Amino acid sequence: MPFIVKYSGDKKGTSPIVPKDFKISTAGCVRGCTDPYCADFGVIAQGPDAFDIYIGGRGGSKKPAHGSRIAKNVTGQGVAEVLEYVLTKYCELGQPNERLCKVIERCGRDVFTPSNVKYAVSKEFDDFLAFMYE
Repeated sequence: MPFIVKYSGDKKGTSPIVPKDFKISTAGCVRGCTDPYCADFGVIAQGPDAFDIYIGGRGGSKKPAHGSRIAKNVTGQGVAEVLEYVLTKYCELGQPNERLCKVIERCGRDVFTPSNVKYAVSKEFDDFLAFMYE
């Protein structure tokens, strides 16, 4: 994901381009032990190369909240595209020191939802661990 470099500022992290720190969390199953539901951008595996994407969570605040799902069953490449889309919108709309969840409250979730993700997976996965046994 080389595009992330353009959003991360300098190597020391002291000059970020995003308005406020942006937390990404990934999980291998729907239990979400790594708190992808509470991150700015959460990715949860649903099967082999199939992921759901959540945005706008806030876990470390006075009022923690889960994010909203904006994409379902997308491939890894689709995750990268959605992440770049969300980061671009966040940079465009976010005010200095404004967390993504606050931008979503102000502008709405639909602004951050891409209209078409061309890397969507057509198959649904019934058992979230079934792919481990194939």
